[in-house]
Amino acid sequence: MAGASASRGVAASLVLGLLAAPYVRAGEKEVDAQGLGILEAVASTCGKFDADVARKLQDRIAELVKGKSGDSVARARASDEYLEAYASVKEMAGPSDENAKRVCSESESASP
Repeated sequence: MAGASASRGVAASLVLGLLAAPYVRAGEKEVDAQGLGILEAVASTCGKFDADVARKLQDRIAELVKGKSGDSVARARASDEYLEAYASVKEMAGPSDENAKRVCSESESASP
């Protein structure tokens, strides 16, 4: 079990590092599918535990997709990159409320 816990810790660090990265890049025409998947998964998880954090993440999502077409956002959500990122966060949060709460707490501290 220690291996699973350690690998979740590494995954958490990676997700939090990506949360801290700026997702809106100048001149970028397409939506950052991986970033969107991570943000939406964390926002979905946090909505159950911390409405303030979830709201902040929703603001970041809105910023990420601002100026993008609905088709571009839909393509991002249908992409393998998005689906893998979303599933990874959900797996990391797992069925344990403790893990999910930790993801929310740590995502708040990783916000720019």
